[in-house]
Amino acid sequence: MLDVVGIIIFDSLLGISCRDLNYENTTTVCGNYNLEASFYFQYNIRFDKVLTRSKKSEKCTTLLADNIILSTLDLPQEPAAIFCFLETIGILENKEPYPGWFESIEKFDDKKLKSRIQEAEAQISELENSIETLKLKLKDNALIKSILFSTGDALVSQVYRILEDLLSCDLSHFIDVKKETSV
Repeated sequence: MLDVVGIIIFDSLLGISCRDLNYENTTTVCGNYNLEASFYFQYNIRFDKVLTRSKKSEKCTTLLADNIILSTLDLPQEPAAIFCFLETIGILENKEPYPGWFESIEKFDDKKLKSRIQEAEAQISELENSIETLKLKLKDNALIKSILFSTGDALVSQVYRILEDLLSCDLSHFIDVKKETSV
């Protein structure tokens, strides 16, 4: 059953009403997968292209309308089935894998390009490490700036930390007995 959001999306944005869906259990073949659907789209609705049809009755189960793909198929959670569906509707391109020996052939400027790729990857790794260091420093600065609004134990722990940095000492052994005296 379509929820309210689904009805709004179908009807308002795409001009497709729930009445344009017919109930009928169908099966659509996508590669090695038989994908089930409980509904199909009527042919009298406005759409750009039918992307999948059911196996026996040729009912429209996936269509393209205003650059939006709508499907009534119940896609399994299996990634291979989803990739197969995306290939079937033309979102993913099914490329033939290169044979093993193909990578060993070096022509043109392959060696130079591979070298440049390795250099770029090394630079990226170096920059990522630099970014991580800078983020840690920003986090450290934020902790120090937190003394402007912190109170209680949070403020005390930050003051201890700042004192440790300024005095180059370890205050972890210090125990605050919390006996403040008023003057």
